[in-house]
Amino acid sequence: MRILRFTASVVLQLTSLSVLHVSGAKWTYSGPEGEQHWSKHYPFCGGAFQSPIDIKSELLRFDPALRPIEVQNYNLSPNEQLTLGNNGHSLQISLPPKMYISSLRYRFTAAQLHFHWGSSNRPAGSEHTVKSRRYAAEVK
Repeated sequence: MRILRFTASVVLQLTSLSVLHVSGAKWTYSGPEGEQHWSKHYPFCGGAFQSPIDIKSELLRFDPALRPIEVQNYNLSPNEQLTLGNNGHSLQISLPPKMYISSLRYRFTAAQLHFHWGSSNRPAGSEHTVKSRRYAAEVK
C-alpha cells in the first residue's frame, strides 16, 4: 500500500485588498453550540462527510493517473481587488470566478479561501484533523 503525501502551495498576488468585517453566526466547536449540535440549526451539517473531517492516511490510495494540479488566472491586474473579510470564525478571501484549477477531469473554480488558526485558549486551530490530530492553522 502506498500512502499519498503531498504539499501544495498556491501563491496569490494580492495587489489590492479590501477589508470587510461580517458578523458570523454564533457557533463553536464545543459546548451547547458545538459541532455535535450544528445540524439542529444547519441541517446540511449533519452528514457523514461534513466538515470538520478526520483525514485517515491509511485510507488514502495513490492514483498514478492523476496529473499535477494547475492553477489558472491567479495573477491579478493592478486594478483588480480581492475582498478580505472576517466572518466571525475565520479569515476569508473571496476569489474571482476567472481563477480555476485545470488538468483534472472537470474544471473546478474556488469561490473562497478560508484561514483558521488557534488562540491562547485553543492553540491547535485547524478545523480538520489528520489521524485525529489538530494543527496550529489551516487554509481551505
